Amino acid sequence: MKNSPSKSTILELLVSFRVVGEVLFGIFSQSHTLSLFLINNPEYIFWLIETETLSKKKTKLEYYKEAVEFLDSLPFPKKESKLRHYRKREYLRIAAKEIIKACSFEETMEELSNLADALVEVAADMAFEKLKKEDLKDGFAVIGLGKLGNKELNFSSDIDIMFVHREEDKSDIYNRIASLIVNILNQNKEGGFVFRVDTRLRPNGAYSPLSLSIEEYENYYATFGQVWEKLALIKARCVAGSSKLGDEFLKVVEPFVFKRTIDIEYIDEIRRLMFKIHKSSKGTEGIIPQEKQDIKKGKGGIREIEFVLNYFQLLYGGKVKQLRKVRTIDGLKLLAELGLLKAEESNFLSDAYLFFRRMEHKIQLLNEQQTQNLPTDEKSLKALAKKLNMELNEFVSKYLSYTDRVHEIFRSIFIVDKGVPVFSTADDIEGFLKEFGIDDAKTVALNIEESLKKFKATDMKPDEIQSIFDFAFEFTKDIGRFDRVVAGFGKIDPIYIKTIFKNRKLFELFLKLLSIDYAEKFIKYPSLLDSLVAPLELGFDSLDKKEKERLEFEIILKLLTDSYRHEDLVITTEFARALIRKVSSEFDSNGGLTVLGYGKLATGELFVGSDLDIVFVSKNQPYMYEPIVRRITKELKSFYEIDLRLRPFGDKGTLVCDVDYLKKYFDKDAQSWEKQAAQRSVVVYSGFEDDELRKIIKEFVLNRPPSKCEIFCMLKKIVENKGVGFDIKSSFGGLTTIDFFVQSLSFENECADIGSGTLKLIEKLKKKDIKGLEEIEDTYRFLFKVLNTARIAGLSSKLNEQGIKLVEFLLSEDSLKLKIDSKFKRVSDFVRSYFDDCSCD
Repeated sequence: MKNSPSKSTILELLVSFRVVGEVLFGIFSQSHTLSLFLINNPEYIFWLIETETLSKKKTKLEYYKEAVEFLDSLPFPKKESKLRHYRKREYLRIAAKEIIKACSFEETMEELSNLADALVEVAADMAFEKLKKEDLKDGFAVIGLGKLGNKELNFSSDIDIMFVHREEDKSDIYNRIASLIVNILNQNKEGGFVFRVDTRLRPNGAYSPLSLSIEEYENYYATFGQVWEKLALIKARCVAGSSKLGDEFLKVVEPFVFKRTIDIEYIDEIRRLMFKIHKSSKGTEGIIPQEKQDIKKGKGGIREIEFVLNYFQLLYGGKVKQLRKVRTIDGLKLLAELGLLKAEESNFLSDAYLFFRRMEHKIQLLNEQQTQNLPTDEKSLKALAKKLNMELNEFVSKYLSYTDRVHEIFRSIFIVDKGVPVFSTADDIEGFLKEFGIDDAKTVALNIEESLKKFKATDMKPDEIQSIFDFAFEFTKDIGRFDRVVAGFGKIDPIYIKTIFKNRKLFELFLKLLSIDYAEKFIKYPSLLDSLVAPLELGFDSLDKKEKERLEFEIILKLLTDSYRHEDLVITTEFARALIRKVSSEFDSNGGLTVLGYGKLATGELFVGSDLDIVFVSKNQPYMYEPIVRRITKELKSFYEIDLRLRPFGDKGTLVCDVDYLKKYFDKDAQSWEKQAAQRSVVVYSGFEDDELRKIIKEFVLNRPPSKCEIFCMLKKIVENKGVGFDIKSSFGGLTTIDFFVQSLSFENECADIGSGTLKLIEKLKKKDIKGLEEIEDTYRFLFKVLNTARIAGLSSKLNEQGIKLVEFLLSEDSLKLKIDSKFKRVSDFVRSYFDDCSCD
């Protein structure tokens, strides 16, 4: 106000008239553009407080007459300027009405649309007059689309229009007229513009003349018309020019827009439009989530509500004429009346739509910019909330809850229980996948597109291909591995996929394998695909990599089909031992080397992907055997990961030690935990008489076994050093806890022996009549299976929520976390009770 030349007059009016304060303060706080206009034209303050200014709802005809009078007798350039001025004056009036709540929000949209209709009409008059072609106006019409066509304009909407003329031989002149109309409305000079104009929705967009004849429109839509163009034409309305010609145009395009008969293919085609209209614009993280910052295009926003109505209009408009030309709020109500939406959904979508549109108006009113993005900073967001008479927290809560519910309804119609749009574009597929939170949806979509080429090259029918992808998606979407399945489809022969798809259980197993990246192994070892269809008996005939892969594959098949037995691992362990014996004997030509196996290699529990814990011992002169050991480990590493850290002094020790050195190390330097490790050891290969070595190990472990409290303190240390998070192996109550507990109990009861694993020791302890061991055994078997399932899926022993879900999927196991927690608690209670008298201070 301090910038106004009529400051004193304004102050007097503020004191005298309450409504002046409401209007001025409302405009100054809500619109910079209109504030500046009012300051430069203070006479409109008096105009605004006149009785009829803010109470009257103007029709198109009233606006048209006013505008014509406003421009009367002016030369063309002045008319252009005055037209821009008149539009801004009327925006000021309509904004003032909304600010002081002198009209409903629906009335605001209608008045803005009526104003646009009138000014397009005036612009058409000016164009015909300037080109001296007034006699041709009856053969020309302007068609409004979008919000203009539906009479739902915003304060800063652009107007979507198309031009149609009757006489084809006068196309050149009508295109000049159309071009001039666009220029009059769209040019941004002093006083701004009349309206931003978008003419790209016409046939062939920018590559087409601005104005086309009715015949050209009819031929185009009959031959080349696309579904998205039907969507645009739903809201088509004659806004200026010859209403008769406009009605003819609408009658011509009506059969194209509203089909009387529909089929599944047409429904899917319409549904695929959803992926084109539903693209959230990028924003900056703030109080409002990024995906919801765009009120129009964002998740749960205006477009989703409008598309719900448009979808049903395209589907049923051919038979239900009431659906053809209807505004959004009325259309949503009609959908409920027709039983296409629940009444609650219709009412909610209507409330949400009006709320979002009010927000949109307030945002655009500020600087008259065409934006639907919410501010990201708290101060601006508070200001927006205040304009809506809300506190910030109340506004944010309402907006988020509205968008959540809108998107829920939207998903129920277009996403949930609907198939992957396999035969659509990569962009459409990407949009679909994003709805389900698929990582890197773009890459997955491109992979589907590539895979589809291979499927199409076969004799498979489209519905067969669709069924395969839909089944795969539904089966794997919740565990976040659909991307791997799709990648696998691109590598496997589609005919093979088609064949096993006929057996759903087998296909599910195939999908599980693809979800753990088995496609690469199928390529490298094609015979595994035969084993999938016809599994072989466990066993091995040779010691090559192909046989190892087949053997491990058989174990995985058993695991994933609930036919796995812990004892099956004896076979995989024996393969590793046989390989060690074969390789060692080939290089140990003098027979002076022994290979000790530790851990699972010793206890007969070697699972898929396990490494080999081994220690090399020579009869004498260990330094001579180091080159041999290096060659042996190199050969073994082509099959397994090799861990040599259990040798004396670990990584700091020599690769090979002789028998005497090992005995001295055990007597003087070995730590208590090494007795636990050595209890689980076995001679895998020996080139010399190994009785002395076996005796040394046995005496080291069993003559002075680690005490109960020493074992507990080592366990406690492992648990404390496991890091953050749940660990199925190292957390207290897990596999390591059971291993240490059973070992301690075995030492204490003098039934431990060399080379026995936890399960074998439990069998021996059962003979001692110790209670609770059956449950410990059951838990060990269960956790062992869970851990190794996680490992074949590429997971660590630290299972998070997503990891648990994946293991559940692979094992077809429900409520896995509850089962694990229950078993952990029982083991923890049992073990704590046993070690209760131990202290590690």
